[in-house]
Amino acid sequence: MNTDRREIILNAFIEIGRRKGLDNTTMKDISREVGISVGTIYLYFKNKEDLVETFLRSFFQNTEDYFAQILQQPSNPEQMLYSLTVNSVVLESRFCRENKSLADFFHNDVIKYTNKNNLIAHRQSFESKRIEAIKIALARGGKEGLFFFDDINITARMIFFAFASFHGPVAISRAHEEIVADAEHMFTFLLKGLQKEYISKS
Repeated sequence: MNTDRREIILNAFIEIGRRKGLDNTTMKDISREVGISVGTIYLYFKNKEDLVETFLRSFFQNTEDYFAQILQQPSNPEQMLYSLTVNSVVLESRFCRENKSLADFFHNDVIKYTNKNNLIAHRQSFESKRIEAIKIALARGGKEGLFFFDDINITARMIFFAFASFHGPVAISRAHEEIVADAEHMFTFLLKGLQKEYISKS
C-alpha cells in the first residue's frame, strides 16, 4: 500500500509538473490532485527535490531494464547491437514526440531541480551499464566470428558515444524520420567496420 501511494503521489507530481512547470508546482497541488493531506505527502517525500530525485531514479531504472531485456532475448549479436543503438534512438524519438510535455519537463525542469552531483552519478551509472551491454553484444559477436576489434572497451565506448548524439534534446529538435535515417546509416557504417577482419598495426 505504501509503495502504491508513493507511486500515486509521484505520478500526480509528474502530471502537474508537465502542465504547470516545476516552479509553479506545490505540495498543495499534489494534495488536491490525489485527495490526501499535504502532511501525508511529507511522510513519503521530504520535498520537491526528493520527488524529482525519485522520478530520475525511476527513469534511469526503466532504461536499464530495457537494456537488460535485450540481453536476455535469444537474438544474434547483430540484432542485439541494433536494439542497443538504433532501436533505442527510435524509441526515444517517438516517445518525445508522443509525450512532448513530459520530454520538455524532463529536459528543462527536472534537470534544473536536480542536485548536479546526483545527476552526474545517474548519468555515469547509465553510461556504464549501457556500455557494458554493448560490450556483451560485441563479445558474443567476437566469439561467433562475426565481429572483429582490437579493444572491446574502446570499441564499446566509441559506439555508445556515437549514438549518444541522437539522444536528449536532439531527439525532439529534428524530424523523427531524419534522426532514424541518420542512426540507420551510422549503424551500417559501424557494422561494416566490425565485420571486416583486419590485422592490427599496433
